[in-house]
Amino acid sequence: MSARGRGIAAAVVLLLATASWARAADPSPWDRAYDAATGARFIPVELWTGGAWDGTHALRMLPADLQFGRHKRISGPVAWTPPVGGDPIQVYERVQFGKRQLFALAPDGTGLGRVYDSRYPRYCPGEVKFPLGHWLMDEGRGRGTDMRYIYSPGFGLVHVQGNE
Repeated sequence: MSARGRGIAAAVVLLLATASWARAADPSPWDRAYDAATGARFIPVELWTGGAWDGTHALRMLPADLQFGRHKRISGPVAWTPPVGGDPIQVYERVQFGKRQLFALAPDGTGLGRVYDSRYPRYCPGEVKFPLGHWLMDEGRGRGTDMRYIYSPGFGLVHVQGNE
């Protein structure tokens, strides 16, 4: 390798080392989501909505307006009154090919769950579908009852696998 080539290679190594050091000194919120001491990972609602996450370890319903795919959209939160009555709750609306689903934080604060689905017009309080990434209904028997969801920061849902 020529002296010029060695110089360029050294500059590249130095640049990569500097970038790695800077990244280690100032980790992104997604790097801080994992606690190596406990082995736990915090999964924010922003992963589902595709919104920016500031690293706060709290489940929050921040504004979202995500178009993913040609016919899928998540927006909200908006106030929605359950069909059984009571006070309005904050929900995200997910629309896909005419299917309308509403999602809210579970009353116990453990995650985000569907509270309404136009395919089965029923109120389903207390359901937690996210952040687990795996959803099982009717013991996985039948189409669409055993699903695995993959999410990506800034993009929301990027892949679905299951018995579709």
